[in-house]
Amino acid sequence: FAFSRRKAPATPSKGAVSDVWIASWDGMQQRLVIANRSDRWGWVPAGGSFFTMVDEQQVASGGSGGGQVESVGTLVRIDAHYRPDRSFENVSTFTAASDNRLLYRQVPTNGETPGLFLWDGQDQRRLGDVASVGLLNMQMAGSGAAYFILGSDRVLSRLGNLTDTPQDLHANVSRFLLRGDEKYATLSLSNAGTSTTVGLDLQSGKDI
Repeated sequence: FAFSRRKAPATPSKGAVSDVWIASWDGMQQRLVIANRSDRWGWVPAGGSFFTMVDEQQVASGGSGGGQVESVGTLVRIDAHYRPDRSFENVSTFTAASDNRLLYRQVPTNGETPGLFLWDGQDQRRLGDVASVGLLNMQMAGSGAAYFILGSDRVLSRLGNLTDTPQDLHANVSRFLLRGDEKYATLSLSNAGTSTTVGLDLQSGKDI
């Protein structure tokens, strides 16, 4: 079984910190799985693995991020045998569809604007700039397709394979919620100071 040992309590700027261990049922054998896990992001199961964040820190985002200070950590995948086997540095938020299908926002250390990335288990692709985490809205579908909003026109797009061309679905989208079967989505639209909520037929591309 797995268990956590608290190392530090939460503070106004950081989540609580724990080490994660695995032990035999009699407690005689124990092994450290991962150190310095942050409670800010929790555990995200995905397929036979799960993702979590370690080594939380405060960094200033560059480029059009304008130097805003935000929380990031190292995103780690833990395999079915409770062993870390993949990591991504300086991640502020993420969502996973499976062991090998991940959307995440990364804050570079070289002063460039933070960006949204899609990872398919082998390669990754930068989808575009996301200056502030508050501007990000993304969702992974059960099919593995990635849905996300990017750009000054707030375009909702969909991407299947990493090498595909993203399909633009709707502009002026502030938030969206995808239905599980990927036939429809609920969109919150913002245009000229006016907000409206519509349904989008993802097959026809028409508002309903």
